Amino acid sequence: MKKLYFALVIMVTAMIAASCNAPNSGYANDNKDSVIKAEKIIKWLKSGKNVVLKNKTITGLLDFTKAYPVNKNIQVSSAYINTELNFINCVFEDSVSAFGSDNEGLNYVTIFERNVCFLNCEFAKGVNFKQSDFRGRANFDQCHFRGAVSFDGTNFRTGTSFCSSNFHGEVSFVSAVFNGRTNFLKTFFRESLVCQFAKFNDYTMFADSYFYGYTEFSKVFASSSIDFTNAKFLDRSLFTNSMYIGGLKINKCEFHKGLSIVDNIFIRTLEMYKAQLDGSILYKNNSFVSEPNFSEIQHGDNYTIETSNNTIIQQLTLKSIL
Repeated sequence: MKKLYFALVIMVTAMIAASCNAPNSGYANDNKDSVIKAEKIIKWLKSGKNVVLKNKTITGLLDFTKAYPVNKNIQVSSAYINTELNFINCVFEDSVSAFGSDNEGLNYVTIFERNVCFLNCEFAKGVNFKQSDFRGRANFDQCHFRGAVSFDGTNFRTGTSFCSSNFHGEVSFVSAVFNGRTNFLKTFFRESLVCQFAKFNDYTMFADSYFYGYTEFSKVFASSSIDFTNAKFLDRSLFTNSMYIGGLKINKCEFHKGLSIVDNIFIRTLEMYKAQLDGSILYKNNSFVSEPNFSEIQHGDNYTIETSNNTIIQQLTLKSIL
């Protein structure tokens, strides 16, 4: 009997200790006020609470790096957010950041251990998630980004979605890594989009999206398909110096001010079926395993093309198909 008693005591003690050390101690929301200060959200995160806010206006700089103590003994100090974030129909009046640096050369980055959701939110100023690590799902569906947006060096470890979002400023995904399925379906890029050195390790969808500014996919590595079907490119677009293991689909796309497809390797095919081309077209120095599909292409009034040195691997030459 005594042995059973002591076993129960040990079990209860372990449960209490576990609950005290648990990173998630409930949900934090505020049903009273329509306006929430950013510093209040940081306090919730520091206390280990999941954040659920709906139809709120957030004031002040929301800096996720403030949710974790700074360690000045290392060059990069990481803030670990081990709680879920859910913002629905919220407006962020000031900047939102997960990255910072100081005069001593110390960088502050944020690691999101669990799911992050910004659904139908408006970001009135800049958004900086540079070098962040999303270890859960990252959802930015139906959001409006009014200022510049940076996800440079960001690691998306699982599924990522920006479906039906609207970027009004410049957008940068330089050196970003997309490890799960990525969704940019029906997304609007009002200014430039730059994806230099980005890695797409799962199926990526840009179908039915609009690119109003300069668009660059250079030095990209894609181990799965990237699909731009029905996308509209209103300014110059570059697809250069990249490797597409999974293929590139730009079927039924419109290119209004030129297109460069230069110095790429296509392990699977390049599909450009029923595309509409206008402006200066550069199609040079590409290597293919299988012949690309350029059937039923339409040309605009300002269409010109320069093509050379495109080859089928192991066949040395590629016949002109434009």
